[in-house]
Amino acid sequence: MAAADDRTGTDCRKERMKELFSIGEVAAFAHISKQTLIYYDQIGLFPPAFTDPKNGYRYYSSAQLDLLDTILLLKRCGLSLNAIRQQLQTRTLKSSDALFARQQADIEAQIRQLQLLHARICAKRKTLAPLLKESDAPPIRQTVTQGHVLLCEPVDPPYQLSDISIATKRCFSRAFHQQLPIHFQIGVSVPLAHLRNDRCMEATLAFLPMDASAAAHADLVLPEGTCVIGTHHGRYDQIHHTYAQIFAFCKQQHLTIVSDSYEFCLHDHLTGADEQEYITQILFYVHTADATDGCGIDAGA
Repeated sequence: MAAADDRTGTDCRKERMKELFSIGEVAAFAHISKQTLIYYDQIGLFPPAFTDPKNGYRYYSSAQLDLLDTILLLKRCGLSLNAIRQQLQTRTLKSSDALFARQQADIEAQIRQLQLLHARICAKRKTLAPLLKESDAPPIRQTVTQGHVLLCEPVDPPYQLSDISIATKRCFSRAFHQQLPIHFQIGVSVPLAHLRNDRCMEATLAFLPMDASAAAHADLVLPEGTCVIGTHHGRYDQIHHTYAQIFAFCKQQHLTIVSDSYEFCLHDHLTGADEQEYITQILFYVHTADATDGCGIDAGA
């Protein structure tokens, strides 16, 4: 009789096993790894319907497949595993709607952040594009600038490179906190009075260029106007050579400098490791000898 009972129990167990899926089968159904299912079991999120005491193999019922789909969908919606566990324990129509409303708001915020990041990267690539091409443009030239919208922070004296770095970090901190559309580019302004006294590395203003759409948030808007642009290649501590060339060019062309300098770092530590390859663009507003209109920028001298 006992043997018959054993056979009956074995037969029942076999019938039960036919209704269950192995961990490998469930993993294949859901396109996840077996390790993921094991972890879900270990944290109590999705335990198997049956674990074979002889070998520890996990088996899942067909009724559990929908629950696994729910877990994976909530995970795709951005919920943490702890949040999913809580939702599974308390979910109702009302709580589910509130949950999705929160996730919708979070996703919309992420979209805005990604759009902002996308714009910054596009602006950076636009700056880098001409640097990647062979150019026969002269290193110093007179042109008309289309203007720049700048987020600025003053540099504390004695205006050393460390002071400039701190001011630049304040700029980035403000930009990220206020979610402003800055470009991934840094710059500084050096007073003309400093330049005339061989203090060309003593900038008093650090800035980040921004999209024109952010003009209302700008600390300084450089207008469209006649300017001279010089391109410095190499280490920053050698930039005085380029300034000397700019001053010589302006004298030769009978141009009067009417602004402080604005240095735009086109290729720097963000995009390269070799300081000898760095590229800095220097901008001065100028008047010609017969100019009658101003550019709206006065020199700090």
